Amino acid sequence: NTLIKLMSDTLINSSPAVAAHISLLFSAILRHGVSPDNMLLASLIPIPKSTKKCLNDSTIYRAIALNSVLSKLLDIIIRDKGE
Repeated sequence: NTLIKLMSDTLINSSPAVAAHISLLFSAILRHGVSPDNMLLASLIPIPKSTKKCLNDSTIYRAIALNSVLSKLLDIIIRDKGE
């Protein structure tokens, strides 16, 4: 499985044809309730809550998830539809 990495600038500066394909993808995801496995992937990055404590202690870390640009875009669309 090859994971295609898209940057936000790629989407912003892409042709209208890309927007049409993304629209079709999102419509299919919402209609069928299933999304591609690659859209569900996230990278968890540990962030220390405090740098004053021992960084070897795993309890002082919280995780943030870095999702793909497409899943962020879909989240924004769903959030805005609910308002």
